[in-house]
Amino acid sequence: MKIDFVMSYTEKDPVEILEEPIPPTPSECCGGGSCCPCVWDFYFEQKRLWQEQQKALKEADTAEQKDNSQV
Repeated sequence: MKIDFVMSYTEKDPVEILEEPIPPTPSECCGGGSCCPCVWDFYFEQKRLWQEQQKALKEADTAEQKDNSQV
């Protein structure tokens, strides 16, 4: 997994930029429904975290562009 770091203007520490998760292949899931957590549970949680981060980054970028346009 490739990890990038970006420095936010409002934060002192770098932020880990998550890669969009890839769905499990058919061979990674037994299909039995007894695994806890299932590879799909892990995938959906990682996807949710990635989507939240993408939304936050987009909002931060929009706010930064708005601030820069007022200068």
